Amino acid sequence: MAQSRIPSHTRRLVKGEPGYSATSKRRVDASIPRGRVTRSTPTFSDRQAAQAKTGTTRERYTKALLSGQARYSSQRARETAKYNREAAAVRGAVKRVDDDVIFNPKDLRLIVKRNEVGWHRLSDQEQLDINEMFGRYGRPAMMAALGSDPDDGD
Repeated sequence: MAQSRIPSHTRRLVKGEPGYSATSKRRVDASIPRGRVTRSTPTFSDRQAAQAKTGTTRERYTKALLSGQARYSSQRARETAKYNREAAAVRGAVKRVDDDVIFNPKDLRLIVKRNEVGWHRLSDQEQLDINEMFGRYGRPAMMAALGSDPDDGD
């Protein structure tokens, strides 16, 4: 069977359309109205659709984003990627000190914020919350998360 040209604008199949599966993420041309999809309508994988839209593979696009050669699709996507990188750095630093520590998302957001803006730019409540985390996670893990040597002090 010959491969159809993949359109740059696609939409996900919806429940009730032939070929729909909650996990498959199959796509069809966006110009086909809902309810007009038949078994013979060409469908495309999520990966094929992304590749047609960006003109390159996901891996190459990610490399281009990180090197600055490509632009993020929105300001929010840029901020999300930045947060994910910073959170991964915090998790990695803590993992080197204590494998068993897993921060809950609220605490992780606050630690990333503290690392980004500094202690004195946090509100009084945020400072109290960070101090309480020392009791929950332990001093070595918190010192690593905050970017300090766990053996400093005391």
